[in-house]
Amino acid sequence: MAKTTELTLKIDGMHCASCVNSIEKGVSDLPGVASCKVNLALSSAVVSYDTGRANQNKIIDKIKELGYGAAPGTPDILVSNQKEEAAARRRFLVSLAFAVPLIAVAMWPMVAGQGLVSHLWDGVAQAVLAGVILFWAGRNILADAFKQGRRFKANMNTLIAMGTLTAFGWSLYGLSAATLSAKAEPFYFDSAGMIITLILLGRYLEAHSKGKAGEAIKALLNLRPSNTVAIIDNVEVEIDVGSVRPEMILLVKPGERIPADGDVIEGSPVIDESTLTGESMPVEKKEGEKVIGGSLNGNIPFKFKVTAAGEGSFLATIIRMVSEAQGKKAPVQKLADRVAAVFVPIVIGIALVTLVLWLLLDRSNPMLIKSVISVLIIACPCALGLATPTAVLAGTGRAAREGVIIRGADILESLTKVDTVVFDKTGTLTYG
Repeated sequence: MAKTTELTLKIDGMHCASCVNSIEKGVSDLPGVASCKVNLALSSAVVSYDTGRANQNKIIDKIKELGYGAAPGTPDILVSNQKEEAAARRRFLVSLAFAVPLIAVAMWPMVAGQGLVSHLWDGVAQAVLAGVILFWAGRNILADAFKQGRRFKANMNTLIAMGTLTAFGWSLYGLSAATLSAKAEPFYFDSAGMIITLILLGRYLEAHSKGKAGEAIKALLNLRPSNTVAIIDNVEVEIDVGSVRPEMILLVKPGERIPADGDVIEGSPVIDESTLTGESMPVEKKEGEKVIGGSLNGNIPFKFKVTAAGEGSFLATIIRMVSEAQGKKAPVQKLADRVAAVFVPIVIGIALVTLVLWLLLDRSNPMLIKSVISVLIIACPCALGLATPTAVLAGTGRAAREGVIIRGADILESLTKVDTVVFDKTGTLTYG
């Protein structure tokens, strides 16, 4: 008998809410798939499917067919955020390095009244500088737009690519006209270059904010010691925490963090559990009482028998809950995804209408191409796809640092309606 199971995937190549919607819709349409939930901020997807009608390979192949990378497993948020931020910073800095001279060359005739060189060579210089920005720093944007186009799909990168390539192509036409007939056509290389530079700046800031938001999980992970001392045949042996198993006897010295959950079998330590339980005062533990992995031993060495370690520990459960909460969508996020899904084709349609109207009314007006580019670029709501998940990531992460575990983005949104908070824990609430 077939059963339903969940598959967690790491997703590469997502940039906006349209990407999320494309994957969710494409995978959900597969036979046997019950649901597909994609999280842009975490670059992950959770797919629930009937093992009798679908399998892991079919799901991954479908995602790759849609133009994205996919691999089984839970993404390492910290590592992926660091890599994403470093790559985004590098692309932006390269773009900025070429954008500054590009703007200087393009704006100089307006400042000085004449160009540094002839109109032709001015255009050549702008074409080279803008070309580096567009086809090197912005190559991922263009590659994704063409990838989506081959599948007759569109996303926010489609708008950016259409706008910048239109500006660049029109400027090349003007440059060729200046070469062949000495006619001084206007150039828009600076527009294409600055658009890409500003988009890359926005993506660097987005990557930076995602990295900041993931620091809550990093803080929780830092509660885990890397090594511990096990008692094996009455001999103290230092081992890696990853080797700890239930029923092992461990020794914890003063000032060390407890590596796993367990029961005290020797000693009466005073344990600081404030980071995990919110208990402000250290708690004295006697033989037979439980200790929590990640808490801090205060005064004397003690031994305890492990009852839960690794993914089964209390600390791992907290980390998992925080990660899951950051991956759930709030109602407002679902609305943003639906809006973004239809936004791209609507904007492309408006741009085409703008082009047709200008051609009919005044085809020689230089505002023709500027108007089309403006519609494509200004209307691009890249922040729409990331603003809500990043806010959820930051909110649940900050709450975790303060000892409050929020199990879902829907709960976070519901908190706006709360007007009364009732505490049942005594002795830990103070005024300060």
